[in-house]
Amino acid sequence: MKRIIKKVTLSIFYLYLFSFGPAFLYCNWRYVKDHGFRNWIFFGEFVATAKSLIWPYYAVVGFGTRDSGTELTDIHFVNSRRSSHEALKIINQSDGVIKLSPNDKSVVTQLLQKSVIEAELVDDSYLKQVHPEFLHQFRDEYTRSLQDLVDGIQTNDDDKMTSAAIKYNIFSDWVSTHAKEIKFP
Repeated sequence: MKRIIKKVTLSIFYLYLFSFGPAFLYCNWRYVKDHGFRNWIFFGEFVATAKSLIWPYYAVVGFGTRDSGTELTDIHFVNSRRSSHEALKIINQSDGVIKLSPNDKSVVTQLLQKSVIEAELVDDSYLKQVHPEFLHQFRDEYTRSLQDLVDGIQTNDDDKMTSAAIKYNIFSDWVSTHAKEIKFP
């Protein structure tokens, strides 16, 4: 009986060791994919490696599953807001779009385009969880204002840039007005 228990225990241990390699690769790949290579280099490899050491836990609770896309959508939302914030910071430092250097114009355009792409990837169900009216505000005011600003910068259309600023301010005012009601999942 002891011999059987010893063989079973040893078999389970070898299975664990053999599967550590794929778990290690998967956890590190997943960390880079979700958080970026730079974040992985600075600390992520430790987090990912620790997760791969306890891979049986994740096998039981669902290796890499997400609650109906909420976590992934949250990442898109955060990425969009981060990119738009960086672009608007550069615009403010230059005292407006008109005074942007050609290099800054290019950087701002790229950041805004990234922000629009990420905003379009945000799932509607996530936006509805934030606030019943947030979906409309996010799609019609926030996302469109950023796209209009990109178009205005690329074509030097002052009217388009002014319209974009008005839409963005409508979104910002709405968020400020409803700040106590907004609940991010």
